[in-house]
Amino acid sequence: MMDMDTGILSGEISQFYTEKCIFITGATGFMGKVLVHKLLDSCPGLDKLYLLIRPKKDVEPQLRLEKIFEGPLFKQLKEVNPSCLKNVVAIPGDVTLPRLGMSNEDLTTIIEKVSVIFNVAATVRFDEELRKSLEMNVKGVRSIIDMAQKMLKLKALVHVSTAYAHCLNPHIDERFYRNHDNPEEIIESICKMKDQDLGQGTSNEKALIGEYPNTYCFTKALAEELLDRAEGLPIAIIRPSIVVASWEYPMKGWIDNYNGPTGILYCMWTGVLRSLRVNRDYLADWIPVDVANNVMIVAAWKAAQDHTARPAIYNVTSGSNNPITWGQIEDLSLSSCYKYPMSTMYWYPGRGFMKNAHYVRICRWLLQDTPAFLIDAVCTVLRQKTWARKYSDMISKSIEAVKYFANNQWSWSNTNLNNLRNTLVNTDENSLKTFDFDIRPLDWGTFMDKYVLGTRHFVIKDTPDTLKSSRRKLNILYFLHLIVQLAFVFFVVYNLMATIF
Repeated sequence: MMDMDTGILSGEISQFYTEKCIFITGATGFMGKVLVHKLLDSCPGLDKLYLLIRPKKDVEPQLRLEKIFEGPLFKQLKEVNPSCLKNVVAIPGDVTLPRLGMSNEDLTTIIEKVSVIFNVAATVRFDEELRKSLEMNVKGVRSIIDMAQKMLKLKALVHVSTAYAHCLNPHIDERFYRNHDNPEEIIESICKMKDQDLGQGTSNEKALIGEYPNTYCFTKALAEELLDRAEGLPIAIIRPSIVVASWEYPMKGWIDNYNGPTGILYCMWTGVLRSLRVNRDYLADWIPVDVANNVMIVAAWKAAQDHTARPAIYNVTSGSNNPITWGQIEDLSLSSCYKYPMSTMYWYPGRGFMKNAHYVRICRWLLQDTPAFLIDAVCTVLRQKTWARKYSDMISKSIEAVKYFANNQWSWSNTNLNNLRNTLVNTDENSLKTFDFDIRPLDWGTFMDKYVLGTRHFVIKDTPDTLKSSRRKLNILYFLHLIVQLAFVFFVVYNLMATIF
């Protein structure tokens, strides 16, 4: 079917969104921005996109929205179909506040007009303080449930959770897990505690989150329990694993932040990270952001069809369909960064994934902490601002946050996800082409090339014309790296010989 206004071929799923109003939280985040782009591009008949946006540093939500539209992500869309941006409305609010911080007028608009909710908002920091994580990841969900139960036209509520919400189980099914008799009591008990009693690593925090590795997984699991108890709502829960750069849409390798593995890999690509405790044989479950977003859009359509059924849960993972290990990721990413080196390299990139914890500590002290100390010492002598140890500490903190996921392995069932795709296959060719989420054809080597290029271009703002100078810098660092290695070997041999003779 052809949309007469835009000339875009549309299918059943695009038609589902025609003349519907959609409400999105977390639209300014990585996944949220790609979701907004996809809906505007592939569902031209939609009525309005209402985006909940928090005022930030005295910048009004509408100005924040306009700044996003001025970025590289929306450049081509603005050129092809500039009128579609008129369908986007910024709603001032905050998911951590009661009623999502919305005015009475805006809340009434959402209740009366919106048909589909996408709850993407979350704090993804693993080391977030428990109260902040609770407010963002749990109390925000509770407010959305309360609002959804009053809505007049609601067809679907899609909540983005995580595949690691129930990471205490080695195998995770597409079902609810009840870990607390009454999640509301947990929420209230945390709210009553003083801030100083809930700091990271405190006994109270450890007692509350139990065996969960961090507040992120704990609060995501708690939010699912609230949704499990929400009655009469057409709910779909999406559990993506480690969300990384885009595979195909809106462009290959799109990434705009250091979250997840990007920050760790970037430190390796710049030669700073030399040691990380990782089991190279374990699977690293990655999901491109466009794959996860396609599942969300199709899941909303399916939830509207099955509105009398129990909430559907979809484990959006790659391990069973297109597995890749941490060792393969290191090999492929190094190969890609040698082809497309960063202009911000400090040293020649090298391998750093190691299984032995003692060896990791030695390497970190020798290759990261000691150089950082020496650099800051030189800066102090030259009366320059010190920075190396602070940077080293930041890397170490990031490593601590991800090491749990790099040294454990899980398996997920994908029955619901596979059934959802079978339903998509049986709809129409245009819907399948536009919203397919089959990850089996993805080639990880090619993907890694685009991932590195995306990081160069969109995160650190390296333009393509810097590649030549970056490759020249890489060659210089390679020879310096060899000289240091030879000098070290000479030093060891010389001292051994001196000891013997």
